Amino acid sequence: MNGLNRVMLIGRVYRKNRISYLQDGTAKSTFTVMTADRWVTKEGEERERREFHRVVAWRRLGERCEEILADGRLVYVEGRLNTRSWEDDSGQRRYITEVVAMKVQRLSRPPEEAKATPSEPVAEVEQKVEPEQSKDDIPF
Repeated sequence: MNGLNRVMLIGRVYRKNRISYLQDGTAKSTFTVMTADRWVTKEGEERERREFHRVVAWRRLGERCEEILADGRLVYVEGRLNTRSWEDDSGQRRYITEVVAMKVQRLSRPPEEAKATPSEPVAEVEQKVEPEQSKDDIPF
């Protein structure tokens, strides 16, 4: 069994989408999605815990995210978790876990756009992502 690595998020775009291009012209888009859990304590006090998820979208999906996403918009992201590491300027090993997007769907429109085109479907982008490892690459 290979396992399952799937993430599904519904949240607000927290940090504006940033797009960059690698030397070979491949687009890489990064943005942050904020999700929140809300609950009421035994004492009746409302609480909220926020989580911030770094999302990376590649190629055409990344370019399309640049076009359709903006701060505060409700968005659905589907993808897989990926943890990578690097060495910072002081020589310390750093780690980051990201959601590598395979599908991004904008769930809300700005008010002016919603009035102009009420029947137009919400933008959706999907991309197939090839697995990074073959069965032979797994060390066990």
